Amino acid sequence: MSKKIIGKCGLYCGACDIYYATIHPEYQEKLAKHLGCEENELNCKGCGQLTESCWGYNCGFATCCETHQVESCRECSRFPCDLITAFAEDASLHHHTIIENSIRIKNIGEDKWLEEQEKRWSCHHCGHPFRWYTSHCAYCGEAVYNCEDEDAERLIDEVS
Repeated sequence: MSKKIIGKCGLYCGACDIYYATIHPEYQEKLAKHLGCEENELNCKGCGQLTESCWGYNCGFATCCETHQVESCRECSRFPCDLITAFAEDASLHHHTIIENSIRIKNIGEDKWLEEQEKRWSCHHCGHPFRWYTSHCAYCGEAVYNCEDEDAERLIDEVS
């Protein structure tokens, strides 16, 4: 699996709608209509190969990593900084795991983490990948455990 789909911030790009639209052109048209943009604006192959035409090209994390001469936030001596903490605590549920993800990558390595993420973001019934907010597998129709479920589980753990 390509390390290019490890977000500089700790996101798993493989579960991103924009990444999915880039590798599945039939989905790109649907997503562009949903987001109210042009199809050509939905292009990204992961943080590891950002180009000017990528959705995340102007990402603050990419700029910050370049400034601090590191490949990712987890490699920075200031990790976790205010920028990444604010992102991890914003309203987008899929952002909530970035600090934990970054620490996990440090502990087990990129290859093992990517294996875990590929399994995590694949339907346990049929094995096809799904995205952060998908509620049912597009291939077999089974319910999947998405980031909304993950966040609910974390809240239950915090209350317990």
